[in-house]
Amino acid sequence: MLTGPNAQYYQIMIEAHDYRLYQQQQREKCAQQRALAKALYAVTTMKNLKLAGYEEFNALLELICSIFFRTMRHYFRAQQANKTITLAQLKQQCFLQLDWLENGVSSNMYFLEKRSD
Repeated sequence: MLTGPNAQYYQIMIEAHDYRLYQQQQREKCAQQRALAKALYAVTTMKNLKLAGYEEFNALLELICSIFFRTMRHYFRAQQANKTITLAQLKQQCFLQLDWLENGVSSNMYFLEKRSD
C-alpha cells in the first residue's frame, strides 16, 4: 500500500477519510470480502472472545481495519510533513493499538473501579 502501484490511490482515500470511495471502487470484491470474513469466523475459536456471534465478529473486523487505516493515515501525514517514519515504527504503532484492543489500556483495575463512581 505504501509503495505499490496503487499507493497514490490509498493515500488519497485515507487522507480524505472517504471510505465510501473505497467501497464504491471495491463493490465487485464485496462478495469475496464477506466470504473471507465468514471463513475467518469459521476458523476462529470463539470461546476466547467476548463476542455473541457473527455480527459482533464482523464489527471486530471493522474495528481492526480502522486501526490499520488510521496507522496508514499517520504515515501519509508524516510523509507530507517531510517527517521520516520507518516501517518498523508504523508496525509498532499498529501493534500497540491492537494490543490495547486485545488487553485494554489500564494496568490498574482500581483505576477502572474509581472512574465508574
